[in-house]
Amino acid sequence: MNLNFPTTRIFLYALKTVLITGILFFSCKPDPIQPPEPEPVNRAPVAQIFVSPSSGTSPLTSTIKVNGTDLDGIDDIKNYILKIEDLGINIEKNEPIDTTMIFDKKGKYEVKGIVRDKAGASSEKVSYLNVSEKPQAIVSQNVSLEDSIDILYNINFENTSEIELEIIKNGEKIFSKNISDKEYSERFSYSTNDKITKGDYEFVAKFKNEDGNDTSVVSTVQIPNYNPEVDWSGLDINFEEDLGIVVNLPVPKDKNPEDNPVSYIPESFSSNKSNLEFNSEDNSLKINGIEDMFGSYNISAEFGSDECGINSVSKSGLIYELARVSGIVESNESHEGVKATIIPYHVIGKDTIRLYSNCSDDEERILTNAHGEFEFKLDKKASELEEVLLMARQGTPGDYKGWVRVQNIPKKDFKSVLVRTVPYAPYADRKDEFKEFVFESTKQYDSDPLPYIGTRFDFDGTIIGGLADEYQDFKGLERIRILDYDPWTEGVFTREEQEVFKEKLLDKENINGIIGHYEIKPEQIVFGNDTTFEDYIWNENFDPAIVYPSQGIIVVVPRKNLFASGVADGYGLKPFISRGTVYLNAKNNDNPRNPGYNEATFSHEMGHIFISSGHPKSLYGETIMSQPIPGWMDYTRTGPADKKLGYIAYEDSYLIKLDEPVYKLRDMGMDDIKNILRDDFK
Repeated sequence: MNLNFPTTRIFLYALKTVLITGILFFSCKPDPIQPPEPEPVNRAPVAQIFVSPSSGTSPLTSTIKVNGTDLDGIDDIKNYILKIEDLGINIEKNEPIDTTMIFDKKGKYEVKGIVRDKAGASSEKVSYLNVSEKPQAIVSQNVSLEDSIDILYNINFENTSEIELEIIKNGEKIFSKNISDKEYSERFSYSTNDKITKGDYEFVAKFKNEDGNDTSVVSTVQIPNYNPEVDWSGLDINFEEDLGIVVNLPVPKDKNPEDNPVSYIPESFSSNKSNLEFNSEDNSLKINGIEDMFGSYNISAEFGSDECGINSVSKSGLIYELARVSGIVESNESHEGVKATIIPYHVIGKDTIRLYSNCSDDEERILTNAHGEFEFKLDKKASELEEVLLMARQGTPGDYKGWVRVQNIPKKDFKSVLVRTVPYAPYADRKDEFKEFVFESTKQYDSDPLPYIGTRFDFDGTIIGGLADEYQDFKGLERIRILDYDPWTEGVFTREEQEVFKEKLLDKENINGIIGHYEIKPEQIVFGNDTTFEDYIWNENFDPAIVYPSQGIIVVVPRKNLFASGVADGYGLKPFISRGTVYLNAKNNDNPRNPGYNEATFSHEMGHIFISSGHPKSLYGETIMSQPIPGWMDYTRTGPADKKLGYIAYEDSYLIKLDEPVYKLRDMGMDDIKNILRDDFK
């Protein structure tokens, strides 16, 4: 250590001084002086508080204690204080507080315990009290009907320990039960409880509420008096007029089992258009039609039992109208009504079904009265028939007097039928001869030497083929012109010949009788060529002349060198009947009654005209009326046959329909004519 001298010297001197002073001090110290006694110090007390329980639901009963400790001794504590300021509670005692309180009001409260000693020192301790509301009792019950009569009961509850269930029916308690299961259900059924019947029910669930008071929940349900019921909606009570049906009626029932069985009241059955017969043993109802009653109708009835009221039921149905056919049968020659026999048919495709009528005999034949009048109903609904095929014959079974008429009647004409029968000709004993003469009318030839003209008319009168469209404009016969000469062939008619023609035209036993529907009047017949007569048009290529039937003109032309009804050109036979034109042979002959023509020839040719004239009743026939049999150039016997064929063809019994059995032609042969004569009519 490197110290400088002055400094070291000062330090040592100071140390020496201190040591000397100390020695002197301790060696010279006097006796100490005693201090006075100190004042005692007050120690603050320590507060204590106890709250039990400190939480709970209202009303909450809680014990609260306030005490404390003091190091200066328990007697030093002067006051014990309990404060709950939110509730305005302030309790002060000179001894520990031990109290029980009831707290009704919900809330969180600060509870203070304070102790104070005699010196005024104090201590505070805080606790908290939570008061919550008591949970509300929740009770939910439901009552409903199942199967219309069983009662299904359900209840759920919370915050209550038990439910007392009471069932009151019509004001009387019929059932009680204590329920502790908080989810409970039960079915109260007819099958398990004979007290469960129709009536008004109260389900009363009793329990204690959150305040401990008795309360209840009430639900109501009704098992009504249903009254008996029956369902007729599935019944089919439709039937055809004049007939009847038997239906099995459903058994009526009541939903209240105590009201069963339920029965129909037999005398209550009624209907506005039918007679009813009810069988109570099997609940069958026989419904009988009443004559001429059809259309919508109604059936009603009542039913019930001793325990319940009477109920009713009704059902609407339909009585199908049967096809009604009415009209008259008259003679084609006299146009007067005649006693006749009718047989109706229904044609479906190739099948012909004989129809039953309400006035048929055992053979399903219908007889008119003496005046030919008839009216009958068929065993078919009117809605099922579009047409009816009628076969009619003058006379009665065993005494027939003419040929059979076959006629199709469309529905629109069912109630205005006109059937014209064809009486036997004066030569009735020569039936085979007649068949021979009309043999051609059941055949069709499509090659030389006899091509045919296929003029056909449909059932409504329209032309199917063979004639031009303008032919349909025919409005009726206006006049018949018999020419003096034919410029083309240089044929000539004398006035005497023209008068013979006129006589035949007006004769009821000849042409005027054949056409039936029309009556030819003398003023309609004119003679001679007229330069102003434009209906008869010559063709430049020497084809047959054309007459326009729209003007109702029939022209009789004297052609030379003709073979019967055809037009000869010198090289072969070309039969042709122009519209509204009659071609006749006009060879010179001294006999005016036989100028190359005769009664048969004229009737024959006029027959072609009227068949092709739009006559309303010549609906569907061929125009050829000749006799193609061996020796066909011999036309000496065609007259009577052509006239009778005219009676047949001008009316619609001559209806050849090749695809239908009633009309079906047989093989080529003389028996084919039966399709016109219908010899098999029975």
